[in-house]
This record gives sequence, C-alpha cells and structure tokens, in this order.
Amino acid sequence: MMKDTGERNESALLRKLVDEALDARRKKSRSAPLTEESDNAGVRLETIENLLMRLVGQADTSLRSVSEDREIAHQIFDCGLDLV
Repeated sequence: MMKDTGERNESALLRKLVDEALDARRKKSRSAPLTEESDNAGVRLETIENLLMRLVGQADTSLRSVSEDREIAHQIFDCGLDLV
C-alpha cells in the first residue's frame, strides 16, 4: 500500500487514510436524506454531554482523593524524618 501511494512512512499513510475516510463520511452525511435518526441528534448530543459531565465529576473526585493521599504521604514522611 505504501508503494501505491508513494508514502515513505507509516504515519503519513495512516493520516492520508484517515483523511480519506473523513471525507467519505462528510460526503455521505451531506447526501443522506433526513430521517428519524437525524432528528434524534439533539437527544444523543444531550446524552453525550451528560455522560461527559459525569466523567468530569468522577475525575475531579479521583483527583481530590489522590491529592489527599499525597498530603497524607507527605505528613508521614515528614514525621519519619523527624524521628531519624
């Protein structure tokens, strides 16, 4: 495939293939007639937004936990150094 396209490295070939796939997808979506599926796009977008917000909330909670754990570890190490 690299010989056919004239590309010398895999990343350039991969990028070219991704660009072609994205172009084909755009053309297909432009030519597709409106259907009930496209009418649900707003619902799907709202669902994605809700899921992303939940994910962000979980990440925030996780980061706080890590920060607290790190603070505890610092306190433990500081106490340990005082004993030496």
